[in-house]
Amino acid sequence: MKGSIVSRGKDVWLIRYYPPGSRKQKSSTFRGSYEDAELELARLLREVRNGLPTEPEKVTVAELLDKWLEVKKGKVKDTTWYKYQMYVGMWKKTFIADSLLHKLNPLDIEIALSRFNLSPKTISILCVILKTAFKKAVQWKLIPYNPMDAVEPPRIRHKEIQIWSEDEALKFLEVSRGSKYHVLFYLALKTGLRLGELLALEWRNVDLDKGEIYVMQTMVELPTGRCVQSPKTRRSIRRVPLDNKTLVLLKQHKKKCMETAVKLGIGKVKWVFWREQTQQPPTASAIQIAFHKLIKKAGVPDIKFHSLRHTHATFLLRQGIHMKIVADRLGHETVRMTDLYSHILPDSQQEAVKAMERMDI
Repeated sequence: MKGSIVSRGKDVWLIRYYPPGSRKQKSSTFRGSYEDAELELARLLREVRNGLPTEPEKVTVAELLDKWLEVKKGKVKDTTWYKYQMYVGMWKKTFIADSLLHKLNPLDIEIALSRFNLSPKTISILCVILKTAFKKAVQWKLIPYNPMDAVEPPRIRHKEIQIWSEDEALKFLEVSRGSKYHVLFYLALKTGLRLGELLALEWRNVDLDKGEIYVMQTMVELPTGRCVQSPKTRRSIRRVPLDNKTLVLLKQHKKKCMETAVKLGIGKVKWVFWREQTQQPPTASAIQIAFHKLIKKAGVPDIKFHSLRHTHATFLLRQGIHMKIVADRLGHETVRMTDLYSHILPDSQQEAVKAMERMDI
């Protein structure tokens, strides 16, 4: 790909170049020294090669978002990229999508945000997406500043987490004994594993001799189908020791799985939880449906499956287990744990007061 520089007067240059795949020549006028004109031509050619717009004043918000999505592809996990695509799609339905990027102002964005009938959390995510895309636009020299810097995202009020009492958990497990997913529900309550982590659990990551589970992967559902990938964060890769009751139940479950595999003539099955018809893990939706049916049957509060994880953490914290140990078990940051569970441990401040009273100060 080549270009040319033609003098149009003192320190005025006409820069010409051909975009890839086009016979139509593009040109722009540049003022400055010849050396600067050469640098400008090099920049234009580089941006054309990278697929970046060479005429910033003609770029719309929608075009920027599409380009940002394209650049993100392959740099983030598929699950993350599809979420980005979903939020970008929401922005592209607003009136600012067709706005020229360099003419967009913070007020336009505020008006667009006010027209979303969504939760503060979703609005906040939309703000992050747009701000990140505009930050890249500044780096690409499409706009001089980020208009999102002047937009204040909504404050998110964290909902109080839902948990079961010990009696409610026992009542649910008793009712679930007749379910083919009983062991999965039991393991969720006794280990705090996420549903995706349970569905992706393989026997090679379960050490029945040491009584430990190694969380190495998670099952995710994409528009293109299900796949196994690494956990959401590095801390999510962890070792989870098992208590004796859970260990006995898992050993029984493995024996039953192996016997079923032999009867079906399929040899060994690598998954801890699998369906006989497909030899693959059940879907998350199948687990959710079974879970809520059993909740209704047991007559316990209707909570989300993820709340089994919160319930597990709460049981440990109320037994006096240190926050750091519980955080490691769940694959959480300790700060995140404090945000989530401090309000369900109301006695912690009183214990601090009593500790101060015992000091000779």
